[in-house]
Amino acid sequence: MPGKRPPLFSAARPGKGPRPPVGEPSDQSFPSPFALDRKAGGGGVASEQVTPRAAWGGGVLVCVGGGRRRRGWRSWSCRSWNRCLQRAEICLGNIMPAERKKSASMEEKETSLSNKDKEFNERRSGSSRDKPKEDVRLGMKRETLKPPEDKKKKLEEEKRKKEDKERKKKDDEKIKSEEEQKKKEEEEKQKLEEEERKKQEEEVKRQQEEAAAQLKEKEEAHQLHQEAWERHQARKELRSKNQNASDSRPEENFFSRLDSSLKKNTAFVKKLKTITEQQRDSLSHDFNGLNLSKYIAEAVASIVEAKLKISDVNCAVHLCSLFHQRYADFAPSLLQVWKKHFEARKEEKTSNITKLRTDLRFIAELTIVGIFTDKEGLSLIYEQVKNIINADRESHTHVSVVISFCRHCGDDIAGLVPRKVKSASDKFNLSFPPSEIISPEKQQPFQNLLKEYFTSLTKHLKRDHRELQNIERQNRRILHSKGELSEDRHKQYEEFAMSYQKLLANSQSLADLLDENMPDLPQDKPVPEEHGPGIDIFTPGKPGEYDLEGGIWEDEDARNFYENLIDLKAFVPAILFKDNEKCSQIKDSGKDDSRELKETKENKDVSGADDLELDLENLDINDDALELDCGDEAEDLTKKLLDEQEQEDEEASTGSHLKLIVDAFLQQLPNCVNRDLIDKAAMDFCMNMNTKANRRKLVRALFIVPRQRLDLLPFYARLVGTLHPCMSDVAEDLCSMLKGDFRFHVRKKDQINIETKNKTVRFIGELTKFKMFSKSDTLHCLKMLLSDFSHHHIEMACTLLETCGRFLFRSPESHLRTSVLLEQMMRKKQAMHLDARYVTMVENAYYYCNPPPAEKTVKKKRPPLQEYIRKLLYKDLSKVTTEKVLRQMRKLPWHDPEVKDYVICCMINIWNVKYNSIHCVANLLAGLVLYQEDVGIHVVDGVLEDIRLGMEVKNF
Repeated sequence: MPGKRPPLFSAARPGKGPRPPVGEPSDQSFPSPFALDRKAGGGGVASEQVTPRAAWGGGVLVCVGGGRRRRGWRSWSCRSWNRCLQRAEICLGNIMPAERKKSASMEEKETSLSNKDKEFNERRSGSSRDKPKEDVRLGMKRETLKPPEDKKKKLEEEKRKKEDKERKKKDDEKIKSEEEQKKKEEEEKQKLEEEERKKQEEEVKRQQEEAAAQLKEKEEAHQLHQEAWERHQARKELRSKNQNASDSRPEENFFSRLDSSLKKNTAFVKKLKTITEQQRDSLSHDFNGLNLSKYIAEAVASIVEAKLKISDVNCAVHLCSLFHQRYADFAPSLLQVWKKHFEARKEEKTSNITKLRTDLRFIAELTIVGIFTDKEGLSLIYEQVKNIINADRESHTHVSVVISFCRHCGDDIAGLVPRKVKSASDKFNLSFPPSEIISPEKQQPFQNLLKEYFTSLTKHLKRDHRELQNIERQNRRILHSKGELSEDRHKQYEEFAMSYQKLLANSQSLADLLDENMPDLPQDKPVPEEHGPGIDIFTPGKPGEYDLEGGIWEDEDARNFYENLIDLKAFVPAILFKDNEKCSQIKDSGKDDSRELKETKENKDVSGADDLELDLENLDINDDALELDCGDEAEDLTKKLLDEQEQEDEEASTGSHLKLIVDAFLQQLPNCVNRDLIDKAAMDFCMNMNTKANRRKLVRALFIVPRQRLDLLPFYARLVGTLHPCMSDVAEDLCSMLKGDFRFHVRKKDQINIETKNKTVRFIGELTKFKMFSKSDTLHCLKMLLSDFSHHHIEMACTLLETCGRFLFRSPESHLRTSVLLEQMMRKKQAMHLDARYVTMVENAYYYCNPPPAEKTVKKKRPPLQEYIRKLLYKDLSKVTTEKVLRQMRKLPWHDPEVKDYVICCMINIWNVKYNSIHCVANLLAGLVLYQEDVGIHVVDGVLEDIRLGMEVKNF
């Protein structure tokens, strides 16, 4: 438009040109902004030049201000357009000339109208364009307003989920703990039921055994009662016949009808020298057909000189009764011959105890049945018994003669009632036959004589008992100091102990026959020695007398592994190992050094295996020379087993299928690395592969175990121990091969193959713990290594001790000798300048076998209430028992300050509680605070004080 003035307000920027409106690019330039002068225009307008701010999108630039303060240009919206114009007019009116006021106003009106139209159009287009922006701003505003509520809900939802999760977790834990508690209670209940069932079974078994024993005792009592009456009745009848024989003897014409030939009578007289019970009928038949009136003296001599047994006496008495009932001069002749016989026996230096026992029984029976009169017979018997007792008051070598006399004739001759008879009579109400044959007045001297003899016998027994204890005490000292007994001393002890046991058994038998009590024989209590723990090696059946802490085994698993072996005989048919048992019995009977005999010797004294031992004082180079001969047999066996592999393979290949099974078994054997697998392998071998060739192959496979697989040795040893009851030759052959291999390595004295050497000694140690390798042989191997204690021998000795040293040291029968060898090893370590490595190995082996004594902690004695409080807090408290413990804690006497202080102290000492139960203590404390407020304060203060003190004090 011509003549039109530039716009009243300019959006131009100094030096930069105008800023185009949004969405409408423009190249139009505007003049520079004007300056407002306070002096020219009047007050309120800034005199200094200001740069107005550009406004686009329907806005205008206005200048606001007044006074001395600087006002800047601001952006106004279209709604404030009128107000802007008014203020602009006021400002401009003060500075424009009067002549231009009208035109300016007109122009402003036009401009305002055009601007209004333009603004309206822009508002229409801008409103449609800005509507999405407004929606976005409103959405953003709503979103900015919405998050607090959504966040709160989200937090509440998360909190609720967390609480639900924790509650579910607690419920699961509670259910789990309840299930565990229930399961534990069920297990305890089942255990109690099992124990109760076992007790009931044991009780039933015990009752059955008692009933069976009582029934057996009753049967024996009735049998004894019946035999006593039968014997009494037979003696009574025979005595009556013999006493009345003078009235029933045949006349002279009777003998004329009998055979009087010399040949038959002489033959019969010779038969009388060998009388046996089996010949009773034949001898009686021959006697009835012969006329022996001219051969009485020869017959009497034959009867007296006959070597009878106790079982043949009744037959001899029967024949003597036949002679007495037919021939009147038989009894006097027999009595005279007996007297001469006993007179001649007095002059003998060594009496035949068996003959004396039989003769005394014979004359007693002849007196009881009435062949000899009471006066003649009893006087002869009394004289002989008195002579025996007087000559035997000190040595008591004829005690068996007296016992036999009392057992067979004591009831009639001496009126004895054995304790067994008296017990049966009282217990089962049985009436035994009375002693009616000989009057009590005639029996009394015999009773007195026998009781005197028993008194002297008990004195002898006590004396020998004390002497035996002294010998054992001396032997114990020698064993503790030297580790072994001499051969002579050991033999002397064995003989004396055997004679004592025999004397003890005879004393008990005579005491039962005489119904007397045995004397008290107190056992000698083992006194601990000064240099070590006491051990009673002479009573190996009492393991409790030597029970070190922890025992022979390190733990219960080790004990089960080495002691609890499966019984193959309970699972495998006997036919599968019957032949092997026969061979083993033949081999055991033919070998004096079999394993069974060695174990018997070990129970008495481990030093008895002299073929494998040397004196501790003579451990020198001669030891090797002795061992060369001793190990030849074992080395020959090893060579034989290893060289005959091809031959045995051919023998085993008789059945190709069996050979494949055995080969597969031996290949899988190294994979048996636990107890179940090795037990299964033992049962499989015994069931399917038990032949001599296969046993040899098994021994060879066990012997050549790789030196790197030392972990297999305990399982292989268990395999041998499991198979031993059914096939003992496996253990014997393997032990012999190991002995030969050990002696080979010791004799070579080379410094190579240390792994093989350690494998051999470790295998020996494992077999020793299974009692397959005798302890005496193992100790002897250790002694051989100590004799040349250098280089590889040191490692071998330490390996052997680390394998079975604890077992040997803590076994009663090998303790003393092992202790001596250990002390000798330590002395050698001190005397020899060994490397530090060897010193460490020796000390480790020694302290593994004989650890230093640990100080035993003495348990503090507390009052019962304090013990109960500690039990509640430290043992019973758990997730399940918290409420129960709280109820019990509330019942405590809280009015007592000591009790309250002790409870607080126990809660502060939280280290006594299991880690997973600490929260239970906190839960318990929270429950107690409701009833005892000060308890919580004291506990919290105490715990904080302990924490602070623990951080300040360097006590690690």
